[in-house]
Amino acid sequence: MKNQVDRKKGLKNTLIAGLICLMGGIFLTIIFNFLGAIDTGFIQWMNLTVSQLKIWQLFLLSPISVVFGLGILFLTLRILSYILGGNARKKFWRF
Repeated sequence: MKNQVDRKKGLKNTLIAGLICLMGGIFLTIIFNFLGAIDTGFIQWMNLTVSQLKIWQLFLLSPISVVFGLGILFLTLRILSYILGGNARKKFWRF
């Protein structure tokens, strides 16, 4: 009985973490859309060429996209292991 309660609690925590990740992704999308709207002003302000701006965006976006990609992968594996149950959970997670 305790195992089933722990399982529901873990699934609830996983779903909450997934919702937080989605809300963070939506928030970042809004921010980057806003940044895209002021790109022209930014180019003029920094006196950047287009290639320099692309490099700047690459350095800004790469770490964020890697973190969110890993978070989504982790959550997907976690939810799949709860759906499969039993041995799959023990195989994926040692805790």
